[in-house]
Amino acid sequence: MRTKKLIFLAILLLCLTPLFSKLRTSAFLDTAINIAAGGTGTFTSNVLDVMWRTTDGRQVGGITVTFTRAAGTADTVDFTFDVSYDGGTTWASFDDADIKIATNHAVISGTTVRVFTEMNLYGISHIKLHSIKNNDSVNGVTACNATLSI
Repeated sequence: MRTKKLIFLAILLLCLTPLFSKLRTSAFLDTAINIAAGGTGTFTSNVLDVMWRTTDGRQVGGITVTFTRAAGTADTVDFTFDVSYDGGTTWASFDDADIKIATNHAVISGTTVRVFTEMNLYGISHIKLHSIKNNDSVNGVTACNATLSI
């Protein structure tokens, strides 16, 4: 009898665990892109729903941008975003979310640059990646993408 109770409790906990998780992570691009030196990426961004609020009413999220660099310089890779406040009907540039990372940014290991930026998304219903521009005229970057965590 005790074994049945333990099995039931274990199954119940496994079923309920996803309900307690608040963190959702979604990629803006289904497939990372490569950008030549001095170029701008061409892609179609996923439109991400950000209607997830914290308990105190703030709408916060984090965007992680990644790319693989060669040598790199102090020139930046610029990630820009568009946002909608009305469920995706109209879009506007989101200047507060421009993320600029030098192509020679420090890496933890290898050549992959990964930078996390927290931002306030108050009032925004949806967000999408507008452009990725490589301002480094000497070095291309590969595997460029961004993810949203809310």
